[in-house]
Amino acid sequence: MPDRIGGGDDSSEDEADEALIKSQELLEATFANRRPPTLRGRRPIGHQFHAWAVRGATVVTAQNHMHVWHPAQSGVPTSVLFPGNDHKVLSLEFRAADEASPADDGRFVWAGTKEGHLFEVDTAELVVVGSRMMAHAYAVTEIKRVGRSMVTVDDSGRVLIWGQHDDPVAPNLVSCAPRTNRVADKQNFTAIVADELWTASGPAASKGATVAQLKAPTIRVYAPTATSAVDFCVTPKPLAFPETARLGAVTASAIVPDQAHLVYLGHEDGYISVWDRAARACTRIQRVAAYTITTMVGVGKRLWAGERTGIIHVFDVSTEAWTVAKAWRAHKEAVTKIAVDASSVWTDETLQVASSGADGTVAFWDGFLRDDWLDHELNLRQPEYCTYRKIRSLSISWNIDASRPTDLVGPPDNYEFLQQALTSVDSPDIISIGFQEVIDLENKKLTASKLNLHFLSPTCVLTLKLPLACVLRRVAHPG
Repeated sequence: MPDRIGGGDDSSEDEADEALIKSQELLEATFANRRPPTLRGRRPIGHQFHAWAVRGATVVTAQNHMHVWHPAQSGVPTSVLFPGNDHKVLSLEFRAADEASPADDGRFVWAGTKEGHLFEVDTAELVVVGSRMMAHAYAVTEIKRVGRSMVTVDDSGRVLIWGQHDDPVAPNLVSCAPRTNRVADKQNFTAIVADELWTASGPAASKGATVAQLKAPTIRVYAPTATSAVDFCVTPKPLAFPETARLGAVTASAIVPDQAHLVYLGHEDGYISVWDRAARACTRIQRVAAYTITTMVGVGKRLWAGERTGIIHVFDVSTEAWTVAKAWRAHKEAVTKIAVDASSVWTDETLQVASSGADGTVAFWDGFLRDDWLDHELNLRQPEYCTYRKIRSLSISWNIDASRPTDLVGPPDNYEFLQQALTSVDSPDIISIGFQEVIDLENKKLTASKLNLHFLSPTCVLTLKLPLACVLRRVAHPG
């Protein structure tokens, strides 16, 4: 049955309980592909930074200074210095190009600093072309592009919307008068999801909090494209989780392009909650990881999720039964961000997905997963270029109870075991033998390292090899 969690009458309590249990089980990953989908022709970036952004052939990283990279051409960056004293950059985003200048897409980038300043940098000329000092009174933690407008958010919850999303001209940082709004206080997560601003706080830990606030995060939705402050808050009341939900703080969000009506929220306890954008209701809760989900992005019909362990999982969420399509170690430390660059489809005929790690690296992946697609197509066409025949296989599992080959004496069953086992199948094509309890399990002094050294020694290998060779020779040539 579908593992959905939602409201219902008393008659459906058993089904709700079953769905709750199923939602707590990790997804099936037996057939997941473990090969990294490396994007050819892109050099990974290794550099310390606080923020980064990618658009087309350009990658920008920033900490106290900004570095502009072209991974398809060179692994050496060029630097851009900000005016005045050193500024700690916390957020970056490429602004849209004017409708009359589509070639400028991926040229201008906005930078937000810890001091509340905003800068616009021309990555082609490597110069700062505009600035707004103290645009925010607090650190600018988020810069996002919505259509042709830009949205900046600071630590205090103040939101500035620069320009109109449907304007033919992108906003000018120097001359544009931003619209000011504010989200609820003490939000520990903010993200632009499609054309909406989603925020989350909690779960609460204080004694004065409601039961709902103690069990799950508080979710609110805002509309940056609204022209009035009244319409800015889409949800006067926080979104409600199902009564049975017990979830950690929100740490990531995404929209899968093939399911644009749904919003996926990742949680610190490895769960994903799915929300219907029209109904503003939670339609599903599913555990997908044993560790914190640090970042997510939708690519085609799949959901990419990064973990605290440095692993990226690709989930196929196109059906009710989610599956793990791919999983690989992308970074040595936690995955901090995954971004999909849709512009690469028409600029480079590929779908560029970039990820960053806490180890100070940016890696590039093939969003089309073309190697996996080729493997799948080849498997479908195997009958066209493959012939098949049946083979006989013999697999032997032998518990030797810490015995040596020289101990195979005594009753006939001992020294005749190998010959009996090997002749149990008539003329096998493949023979595999696995040994169990090769050491005394009650001997606490034996360690794995000593065991490996012992069994890799020439003397031990020869001691095991000779009896097996003799038995195999007798089985193969009975005469």
